[in-house]
Amino acid sequence: MNKELINNYKAEFDHWLNGGKVILLDRTQTYVVQEDSTWNFNEGYTPIINDEYVEFRKALAEGKTIQGNKREPGMAEDWQDIRADKEGVLKAYLPSALRIKPYEPKFKVGDWVYPNKNRIPQKIAYIDADIVDCGHESLRYYESTCELWKPKPGEWVVHTVTEESFQVGLYVGMENEMHSIEGNSYLVDHIEPYLGTLPTHLQDK
Repeated sequence: MNKELINNYKAEFDHWLNGGKVILLDRTQTYVVQEDSTWNFNEGYTPIINDEYVEFRKALAEGKTIQGNKREPGMAEDWQDIRADKEGVLKAYLPSALRIKPYEPKFKVGDWVYPNKNRIPQKIAYIDADIVDCGHESLRYYESTCELWKPKPGEWVVHTVTEESFQVGLYVGMENEMHSIEGNSYLVDHIEPYLGTLPTHLQDK
């Protein structure tokens, strides 16, 4: 019996030793049933207790976050991230009061992003799971390869005043969660990167 494996996975070993079932997660994210009566499996496998919480134990092994809801039935739900990797934390909740944290997109439609390290920002038109679409089939990127555009002081930005008019100016910064543009006597709540060609009299500013 492999003592190192016992020490590394003490809770799983105790569960198995007491007659409980264990499954194994391999490097290819495939699950197999642990049949070895000597608790001696190959390196690269992660043992997981196979009980009523197995769905959440699998999710933890895959790097996902577990949330718990301690509100009484009939009350508004209040899902909070929990330290489910700590022994005993999962069983402090009924399985019905646990969930795998829903996927939350990193961006939203209308955001401007730098895709694939390209420093020309593009506007997100559609989001499909972890894919952001910037308006054309050739402008589809994995969310993980994109960086949110944030205006920097001295950068040219555009503020839409009405459907028919807009203002181009140098970005100054944030004030009371609003944007300040050079020459403006008021703050604005929305700006976008200016991607057009500046008039000649502004190009040297």
